[in-house]
Amino acid sequence: MPTTLTDEQQTAKLYTWGYQGKDHAALLAVLRQIGVEQYPTIVADVRRRPTSRRWEWRPEVIHEAVAPLVRYWCSPELGNVGCTALWERPPETDDTDTTLALLTRLLMQGNSILLLCYEADPAECHRTEVAQEIVRLAGIDPDEVVHL
Repeated sequence: MPTTLTDEQQTAKLYTWGYQGKDHAALLAVLRQIGVEQYPTIVADVRRRPTSRRWEWRPEVIHEAVAPLVRYWCSPELGNVGCTALWERPPETDDTDTTLALLTRLLMQGNSILLLCYEADPAECHRTEVAQEIVRLAGIDPDEVVHL
């Protein structure tokens, strides 16, 4: 049964974004586009191995870049074991369900959430399935997910 949201909660959204071929300026532009000045926002990095050959996409650098605007969470427990769009949860962690529940609760409390991963095309990335699971847990319309 879908949950009735307050006006403030209705403005909060679940977003996904892939940084492939992009830089921090693009991430900051996306964050401003989704209204971080108006609504609390969390960037949840859902890469299983949150590292990159490009220094700017390492967790500590992302955190520093977005810290003035949003909270950044590195969430490898929501990462993908496989290298496909199908989400295979990491077997070595029990934190997956806990993190999903926490992100769902934060969304329902009026926070916007941006799921960050590498793949530019959301159809080719597991973050789409992570978003679908949060939507299922929140009991909201799947069309509320915005893939940027």
